[in-house]
Amino acid sequence: MHSQNISTVRPGLVLLLIDQSSSMLGGWGGDRMASKSQLAADALNKTLYDLALNACMKDGRAVDRINIGAYYYSSGRVRWAIDTLPEGKGWSPARDWVNGFHHIEKVVISSDGDQEIEQEIPIWFFPQATGDTPMLGAMRKAADVVGRHVSEHPDSYPPIVINISDGEPTDGDWSEVKQAASGITDCATNDGGSLLLNIQITEHSHSPLVFPRMQSVQGCPEEVIFMAEMSSELPANMLVEA
Repeated sequence: MHSQNISTVRPGLVLLLIDQSSSMLGGWGGDRMASKSQLAADALNKTLYDLALNACMKDGRAVDRINIGAYYYSSGRVRWAIDTLPEGKGWSPARDWVNGFHHIEKVVISSDGDQEIEQEIPIWFFPQATGDTPMLGAMRKAADVVGRHVSEHPDSYPPIVINISDGEPTDGDWSEVKQAASGITDCATNDGGSLLLNIQITEHSHSPLVFPRMQSVQGCPEEVIFMAEMSSELPANMLVEA
């Protein structure tokens, strides 16, 4: 299970849920120079660029191996995030999203001592931080999109949903959010259940928890524990690659 190769016949789905609530204006970890919203946008733009180059290009053209869906959530709304492209069924094929960026700009990708290393990358996502955190609505939207994709592509690798947030839901309690999240992971292709990966970012400087076991988050803030409980266990092949 979770071993199907992606292809134009069996395309995969990566669905991004991006918290843009007002608390995302704060700094990430010990870095007070950039907001969590900015750093999240930078990371997602780099991720899409890597997917485009490494999984969705052949002979200089985009091929439809990975469908991308993306939603911002804040201010009581869940809204489509790639505004250069139509929302459609909740995802965009590679032939559209690979070239559906706004522009290209230099972003910092790493540092060497005091020197920052920059790279030109396409920009699909922009930072914003305002309003509340309708995470329940985001999970329900994701479950709808994942269900449609699984119905259309039952033999594909299971959809992967990545939720990036720094806070607690404001449109429901954690038990409701966890129930909505199960609507994602209960959707399965013939290759296994859909995967929900939660990334909890914080203003506090903690040692990083990389694919944590539940005992690793004991004593952490409530939102960290709940997001860990909602997260899927990574398949063995993904752990090896990670």
